[in-house]
Amino acid sequence: MSLGERIALARKQAGLSQEQLGEKLGVSRQAVSKWESSQTNPDVAYVAQMCRLLGVSSDWLLLGEEAARNAAPERCPGCKAIVSGLDQFCPGCGRPLRDGAEHHQGYTMLLKKKDPLSQVDLARLSDLGKFSEDSPLHKPLSQVDVQTLAHSAPVVLARGLSAVAPTYYVTGNHEWALGSKTVKELKALLGESGVTVLSNRWEAVERNGDRLALAGVDDPNGYADQTTPEELYAWIQEDSPGLFTLLLAHRNDRFPQYAAAGYGFVLSGHGHGGIVRLPFLGGLIGTNRRLFPQWTSGLYAQGDSVLFVSRGLGNNTVPFQGFRIFNRPELAVVTLKS
Repeated sequence: MSLGERIALARKQAGLSQEQLGEKLGVSRQAVSKWESSQTNPDVAYVAQMCRLLGVSSDWLLLGEEAARNAAPERCPGCKAIVSGLDQFCPGCGRPLRDGAEHHQGYTMLLKKKDPLSQVDLARLSDLGKFSEDSPLHKPLSQVDVQTLAHSAPVVLARGLSAVAPTYYVTGNHEWALGSKTVKELKALLGESGVTVLSNRWEAVERNGDRLALAGVDDPNGYADQTTPEELYAWIQEDSPGLFTLLLAHRNDRFPQYAAAGYGFVLSGHGHGGIVRLPFLGGLIGTNRRLFPQWTSGLYAQGDSVLFVSRGLGNNTVPFQGFRIFNRPELAVVTLKS
C-alpha cells in the first residue's frame, strides 16, 4: 500500500471527504486528490497534521508499519492532545515531546526609529526581559501558553513594524497548513495591528509624484477558487492601464507564471536560499526536494519582469529543523528607482 493509498484509507475511516480534509488542512480538494493518487507527496507539515486529524501514527502513514496501524494514537503527556511522531512540541500546550527539543527564546523586533524617513533600528532580543511585566511574553517561553504566544507574538511584531512604515502581508504555505480558520484569525489580528493584508487584491501607492500598483496574492495552498494572479493583473490594468505593478507572492518557483501575467517586479521567499549554498552554483536543495533549484536568492529577470528572492529569517525543515550551510538568514532592503 502506497502513502497515497494510506492517506485515502485513513481519511475514509475518519468519515471525511477529500474536500473536508482539504478544508481542515487549508489546501484544495485537488491537492488531497493528487496525494491519494500518488501524483505528488504532501509536505511533512501536512503529514503531521493529518496524523493528528485522522488519529493514525506517522509510522503507519509514512512507512506502512502494520504494527502501528491499530495502535492507540500518541498523546501529549501534559494536555493529552493527539500528537504525531513528527511533532517536536505539542500543538495543544507547547510541551517538548522529544529529547533535546528546547524552546527558543530569541525574537527580532523593531525597537525605535531614528529618522522616520531614512533609518530604523533592528534589535534581536536574546531574552524576554525586554517585555514589560504585564506582557504575556514577559515570563520564560516554556511557561507561556501556546495560544497566548500564537496571538501575542504576531501582534507585537506587526505593531512595531507598522509604527515605522506601511506594512503589507501575504500568506505562505505554512500558514495554510494550520488550517483556513487559523489563517482567517491571523489576517484579522494583523489587520487590527495596522498591517495591510493583501489577499488577492491591490492598492495604488504614490510617492514623490510616482505611482505604482502594489498587489499581493495568497499562497496556492489557499482556497481552490481564489482569484488567480492573472485575473488580479487584468483587474489592475483594467482600472489603471499601463500602471507598473509590484507583486508580493510567497512562491519563488511561480516566477514564470507571474512574468507571463505581466507583473513588472515580484518579491518572494519560500526557497530558504536553497538550504545549502555552493560557491558559483547557488542553492542546492529546492522546496520540492530536487537538486539545484532556480530562483533561490537575489535578483532574476525573465522578459520584462524582475524577481527578488529573499533567503528569509526563518528556519527551514528540510532535511531537518534549522538546517542551513553557507546560507545566512537575511533581512533585505530593496530600493526602487524610477
